[in-house]
Amino acid sequence: MTVSRTICLGFLAVITIGALLLMMPFSLSSGTWGSPVNALFTSTSAVCVTGLSVVDVGTYYSFWGQLLLVLLVQIGGLGYMTATTFLLLLLGRRFGLRDKIAIQQSLDAPGMSGVVYLVRSIIAVTLLFEITGVFLLFIVFEPDYGLEHGLWLAIFHSVNAFNNAGFGLFSDNLMHYVRSPLVNMIITILIIFGGIGYQVIMEMYLWVRDLILRRTKCVIFSLNYKIVTSSTLILLAVGTIAFLLTEAQNPHTLGPLGWHHKLMAAWFQSVTPRTAGFNTIDIGKMTNAGLFITIALMFIGASPGSTGGGIKTTTLRVLYDCTKTVLQGKEEVLSYQRQIPVPLILKAISVLLGSVLVVIVSTIFISLTDSGLEFYSDFV
Repeated sequence: MTVSRTICLGFLAVITIGALLLMMPFSLSSGTWGSPVNALFTSTSAVCVTGLSVVDVGTYYSFWGQLLLVLLVQIGGLGYMTATTFLLLLLGRRFGLRDKIAIQQSLDAPGMSGVVYLVRSIIAVTLLFEITGVFLLFIVFEPDYGLEHGLWLAIFHSVNAFNNAGFGLFSDNLMHYVRSPLVNMIITILIIFGGIGYQVIMEMYLWVRDLILRRTKCVIFSLNYKIVTSSTLILLAVGTIAFLLTEAQNPHTLGPLGWHHKLMAAWFQSVTPRTAGFNTIDIGKMTNAGLFITIALMFIGASPGSTGGGIKTTTLRVLYDCTKTVLQGKEEVLSYQRQIPVPLILKAISVLLGSVLVVIVSTIFISLTDSGLEFYSDFV
């Protein structure tokens, strides 16, 4: 039993247990046994922080079912090994070499030194962002839904936003808040920080701390930090402009909004497809160009070591640098004046090829089994 197999089996175990609990009567608002297929689909979507659902989460599940969904999302966002390590730390267990290797591989950390400290930092960062999100979202939800329900709405959506899951308790997701600056900004900030990775957040924190304390030492950012931050900013800017151009005149999405609300909705839609799944406009009524942009952003996804999925921004950047190198007739692939090792290039190519094959095979299989679906629109 290798470490990688242990991690995979751990995720499968969490999904299976979650599916069994989600189909039980106490998890459903109807108080009856639920569909095993729906439960398995929802549990898989939660642990893999996808956010897809075949039922209306806010009405189909009871409070206990929604709470279970939050826990599955939290485990999926943190990662199975991180969540397990946190529980073992609470129990006071000492970690052996195999445990540290498992944590290092699951977090994609550069080495084994300090992995337990890294887990503590990840837990602290997660709680900081999620609790802050809860307080700010509570300001919006409490006047409309009261103290208890407003607090639960804030907790549910804050956890889902930071973990890039995208489950919502409203039937229209967040379309009702398309004109709310506070909801748009809080949700997108949580998604962005959850999607850039914990190591990038820690480097950013150390840089800000040194600025505040006016320390004169030169801060040298890692290559991962530079690639992740620059790629994320470029994708956010390009995505916002692209959605403005394709949806600004669409009467079913951005058309009825004022220009400042159009910009805010386009920004939100640029942030959320890259693994989060929230929406403030009707996705099904977007233009074909807008849908294609959404698909592209979903395929790219978030960054390594984050709560999001996709092929990762670093993979995209490595492939871009490889293409630029070939066009310039050079032999060494450089990024920020640093040479990218060949193993990383091979890994990026394999990730891209494997992801494309999965998408193609899955699309063909769904087309064969559900012939009534439209090839383009219904798949998004």
